[in-house]
Amino acid sequence: MFKNTLFLKIIMIFTLPALGILYFSTVLVFDKIKLLDEIYKTNYNLQYMKMAEKLIDSLQKERGLSILYDGKQENINLSLKKQKQESNLDFNKYLKYANIYLLEVDEQKEVSTVIKELQKRLYALDETRMEIENLTIDKMKILSIYSDINSLLLDSISSIKSVKAAFDFNDEFLNIYHFLVYKESFVMESALISCVLNDGKINNKIKDELQRAQSIQTESFNFFIKSTSTDIFNKYNEILPKDLTNKIEKIRRHIQDNIANNSITLEQWWQVSSQRIEYLDDVFNIILGNLEETTKDIQKKAFIDQNISLLFLLICFITFISLLF
Repeated sequence: MFKNTLFLKIIMIFTLPALGILYFSTVLVFDKIKLLDEIYKTNYNLQYMKMAEKLIDSLQKERGLSILYDGKQENINLSLKKQKQESNLDFNKYLKYANIYLLEVDEQKEVSTVIKELQKRLYALDETRMEIENLTIDKMKILSIYSDINSLLLDSISSIKSVKAAFDFNDEFLNIYHFLVYKESFVMESALISCVLNDGKINNKIKDELQRAQSIQTESFNFFIKSTSTDIFNKYNEILPKDLTNKIEKIRRHIQDNIANNSITLEQWWQVSSQRIEYLDDVFNIILGNLEETTKDIQKKAFIDQNISLLFLLICFITFISLLF
């Protein structure tokens, strides 16, 4: 009997700690699996940003053409008609993915609310397009309607909840959002200057809107340069020619003199501003590519950690079984 009691005590000494290790290993594995599922949400967040950005870009182009539309310029008429089709296509693609996104990614009530409002605004855009075609709408109202839609799209990106344990991804995701705000404010400024050059005059309302757009540019760009990596910022400076930046800065500072002296035409402004927008798109693609690589690295690390925890659980289980037999 003494031997049996001693044997039982020996078994207890070894099996209880093993059982405890087995329990905590199981908890660790479930945590790693849950973490990996959470990190895979970065794919959905990234794809949502791509679809939203593509729609923003289409609406920016349509907005710029809409304020120049007067029914007389054949090239503007054809370009606007084609751009409307592009915008409709991008809207349908966005809406299709947005529905998938809301199904796959839970706890995104803010995004859901914004998307519902976006649907209403975009469906109502057909009425605005008819007014543009019939020349029965003010140009500032055109700018306001399109800009409000783009602001909602940008808000939907910023309202996406951060992904736990994906700190690098979250930081870069937020940084891209501010870069997109920076681009939108420049495109808005470009549209306002185009409107001024086309009409040959500037009023106080347009002046206020120009100042507002420039202020947003400064604020969002400052956030971008503070938050982005040195490598990305260097590429930004490499891609955007300094002489082009200086030329645009000179035009915006002396817009009234340019109108009075007719020193720059609408076509010339359209060319330099479009060139800068293309460069900004190039920078965006680089930042996006960098974020995609960051996403892959985070997912790879999480996958390895999960497999290590599974291996540890297996070892603990085998050890526990060996003690019993």
